[in-house]
Amino acid sequence: MHSDLVQVMRNNAKSAVSDLEYQCSMVRQEKQQLTAELQVLQESAAELQVQCQCHLEDKRQLKAVLSETQRHLSDVENRLAEKDQELSDEKRLRSKEVLARFDVLIVLILRIQVLCDMLFHWMSASQCFRHAGCLLLQNIDNQSFTQQYRFVSQ
Repeated sequence: MHSDLVQVMRNNAKSAVSDLEYQCSMVRQEKQQLTAELQVLQESAAELQVQCQCHLEDKRQLKAVLSETQRHLSDVENRLAEKDQELSDEKRLRSKEVLARFDVLIVLILRIQVLCDMLFHWMSASQCFRHAGCLLLQNIDNQSFTQQYRFVSQ
């Protein structure tokens, strides 16, 4: 019986060793899977870290570009405001110049009108004077008066 008992114990031990070896094998496989998963996760984490650094660098560059663009926009808006002011000043100046030219033209037109009126009156008076002179010449035989009149009317 002793040998049966040893045999049973040996079989139980072999069975226990076999179970433990199977469990050990399973644990090793699980360890390998977990190690592989850990490596994939570590690689993914490293890749995400690189992407994050790239995104941070892109963000920094975009902020710099935005800042420069805003500064440029501000400069352009300032220059545009200056040009608008210059244009407004130039329009105001041109309007004053045009009004001044119109004033000069009006004065010239009025002067020409006065000169025309004076010329018309002079011509009328001259015609009257000639007509009166002709009448006088017909009535007066004085040679010296006729010569003086011709001299004056020329």
